[in-house]
Amino acid sequence: KSFRSCEDCHSKTLELKSVLYNYQKTRKVASDGIIGGNLKGDSNFAGLSKNIILDYLSLIVLGMVVFGLAIHSYIRWYFKKVRNQQ
Repeated sequence: KSFRSCEDCHSKTLELKSVLYNYQKTRKVASDGIIGGNLKGDSNFAGLSKNIILDYLSLIVLGMVVFGLAIHSYIRWYFKKVRNQQ
């Protein structure tokens, strides 16, 4: 008796699920490359959600934090330089 999809058989145990996941992951990486195969898969990775809006919002917030840290560092450096010149 054969099944139509891999999930019919491979969803029964955790070991079979991991074999199927690794097989699908290998095929996805082979076709889309390392970055595309890892980021555009059907599974969730730590830090990535299924909601693209949340993904972009988190990237925007991260960018704002990095920008804020850069501005803060520049201001501290500038005023330290001005104070040392006096």
